[in-house]
Amino acid sequence: MARTRLVIKDNGLARLLKMTQALAKKPYVKVGVMGNVGAPRGGGIDTVGLAVVHEFGVPQKGIPSRPFLRSTFDAKSKDWNALLSRMALAVLRGKLTVEAALELLGQRASADVKKRITTGSNFVANAPSTIRRKGSSRPLIDTGRLLGSISYQLVVPK
Repeated sequence: MARTRLVIKDNGLARLLKMTQALAKKPYVKVGVMGNVGAPRGGGIDTVGLAVVHEFGVPQKGIPSRPFLRSTFDAKSKDWNALLSRMALAVLRGKLTVEAALELLGQRASADVKKRITTGSNFVANAPSTIRRKGSSRPLIDTGRLLGSISYQLVVPK
């Protein structure tokens, strides 16, 4: 009787199981105003409060809404989904970890938000009094505190 030799070849099952375990932890990435930098010297609003004021406005104080987060999400969500699709293939092929893919997404999304703030031309213009005070007509940029607070954070629950 002839002997049959059985060879078991792993075509990625181990990698797929590892990826499944990583996804089971439900990692995600947060993008936006990270950290709550305190108010400037002499009082004023903290960074999160400043972001909320700009994003939603305060009509009763004459401050219009300049939605830098929502408008970036609306403009870029298809691009981010396409990036995620490409990275999912890289994860399946073992070229990226789930965490590395989310880090890349966070870097891209936070850069897109910063770009929207610095180049966005669809924001309500500053009032003449604001332009005189800060010496610039660019909405959302005065001290750079808001722009500098835009970042991302990878969250991997235990």
